[in-house]
Amino acid sequence: MALYDATDGWNSDKNWKTDNPLTDWYRVRINNAGRVVGLKLDNNNLTGEIPRELGSLKNLESLALETTT
Repeated sequence: MALYDATDGWNSDKNWKTDNPLTDWYRVRINNAGRVVGLKLDNNNLTGEIPRELGSLKNLESLALETTT
């Protein structure tokens, strides 16, 4: 949620910051233990700084934030 709060202007934010399970959050991938292992938020109009809390995702294997033109 810190990433969501630190970046503005998301094109799609389906279920972010809801009580829905992480499996329902837009472009969040989790492992069998329910830990976040991937965030694919490229081409989503993100702006701002990457929050320090992202480093707390110990199981994160992939992170896509780039924008293509």
